[in-house]
Amino acid sequence: MGMLIALGPGQGTNLLSALVPHTAGPSPGVRIMRQSPASTLVSSQPWEVVSRQQSLINADRAAAGLNPLRWNTCLAADAHRRAARLAASQVLEPGEGVKAVLACGLGANGHEELGMAAQGIDDAALNSSFMNNPQQRKFVLGPFHWVGTAWVVGRGGIAYLALELS
Repeated sequence: MGMLIALGPGQGTNLLSALVPHTAGPSPGVRIMRQSPASTLVSSQPWEVVSRQQSLINADRAAAGLNPLRWNTCLAADAHRRAARLAASQVLEPGEGVKAVLACGLGANGHEELGMAAQGIDDAALNSSFMNNPQQRKFVLGPFHWVGTAWVVGRGGIAYLALELS
């Protein structure tokens, strides 16, 4: 069974130094693509991925009687940059996420959630982690209208997710 970690505001750690051998190869390039509710892998290249977080979050929001979040390419691009930085540094630590989210100009509210999965991309497990953490659940079900997400797979197959909300 793989390890799954999700971080919310004010949480940070460098758990990966013990998990990833220093002899692991460089992180492969990643290209962000528009989200598809049904797919996580969209080409023969294993590093070109699409997150299913929007559809999972919207199902959670519907169950709570809330409106769905709409996909935003600015938030998705920011999520991709953020996930790529996490994969490069191997440090799952909140940074300037909210500032970048607000720079998309979608309103005065913004939030970022981060997560990692030690055995590759796992949207369902990370969504479950977000929904089982009361603080993260509060944000996923919060007063937002827009979403952008991206996974980047780093060394050792460890996958990093950035979820941007506005």
